[in-house]
Amino acid sequence: MFHHVLATKELLLEITSYQRGFPDEIVQLRRLLRPIKLFELLQLLQKHSPLYTEQCHLAFGPFHAKVAGREIEWERLQSRLLVQYYGLVYGVLSIVRSLNAMDCLAFEFTHWVVPAYFGHLNIIEFLYSVDREGYDTRAMRVASANGHLSIVRFLHEHGYPTDLLMHLACVGGHLDLAEYARKENLDRDVGATTINFTASNGYMNTLEFLHVHNYQGFSTATMDGASRNGHLHIVEFLHANRTEGHTEKAFLEAVRNGHLNIVRFFEQHEDEYVNIMEGCKIAAFMGHMQIVEYLVRHRKQQLDLAKIEECARKGKIASFSEQRRQGCQMIIEFIQQMVTLTMMEAQQRIKELTLQLHSSSDWTKRVKVIFSFSIMKFIFMV
Repeated sequence: MFHHVLATKELLLEITSYQRGFPDEIVQLRRLLRPIKLFELLQLLQKHSPLYTEQCHLAFGPFHAKVAGREIEWERLQSRLLVQYYGLVYGVLSIVRSLNAMDCLAFEFTHWVVPAYFGHLNIIEFLYSVDREGYDTRAMRVASANGHLSIVRFLHEHGYPTDLLMHLACVGGHLDLAEYARKENLDRDVGATTINFTASNGYMNTLEFLHVHNYQGFSTATMDGASRNGHLHIVEFLHANRTEGHTEKAFLEAVRNGHLNIVRFFEQHEDEYVNIMEGCKIAAFMGHMQIVEYLVRHRKQQLDLAKIEECARKGKIASFSEQRRQGCQMIIEFIQQMVTLTMMEAQQRIKELTLQLHSSSDWTKRVKVIFSFSIMKFIFMV
């Protein structure tokens, strides 16, 4: 009887009603935080992984959707480190105010780096007021790389070094940062590396800025890099505004990477560095059907179709990709069709030459016809 009374549902609810407990909302928020693996996010940041931003938003996104703009009893979530890291990622000052030395140790002393990475000036200003000794030079670099001018300006005005500012601004396409660096005479590190990476990354705004302000370092490697990565607008700009030109690599690397738009440009602006035959062989080996078809249809007279087919067969054997193997097979079939058409065209031409030979009484014309006829016979063995 004693156990029966104590185990009744009504008594249990009455007793627990006097306990503070956790509201259902807090329980749900804790569940959203529980799967987050903080160590993995820290590793992505340390490795400068391009996936870091995406993974942070994937991890904290559902939680942020529930708490954004609201007053929450953060301590009741009982996930201090995750909550603190969320505050750094999303710029929640009410959370970061309680940051302590143990938190910073757990975050591998990236507490300056994370808000700088995401552009939260309010957090940077707070950290400056309470933890200047904990400053990490990576904060300036990630702010520069991600184009956060307000943070760069704040750090610069408070005496922190701005190494690589101009380089990171240009290669990331952040024109406002580049203009700021030039205005503040922080552009001494600009050279070929900055210019070539800017072109390779396809940022017209900062590349044009470097060109207009006569920064030194443009070379053939500039157009080569833009071509390799398929940035036609950069190639066209350099072709129209610079005199350095390009090397044979520009065309061949564009072919290798399957950039038909670049291939078309160089085919239409051919110079001594555009090797049509070599490019078509590379395209066949890599399985780039569109490029092979384009070059064959536009430069058939410069191509050895048998060698192109041979390259496609080698590429099919060497490939680990099903897509590439299919591309090589399509090229083989296409070349065989083109050879058949070429033979048919040759036979038709021989018939025409035969008629001309019998109908002409002009010996000069007849000699020319006989010569052409002999060449056609020799080439096509018909």
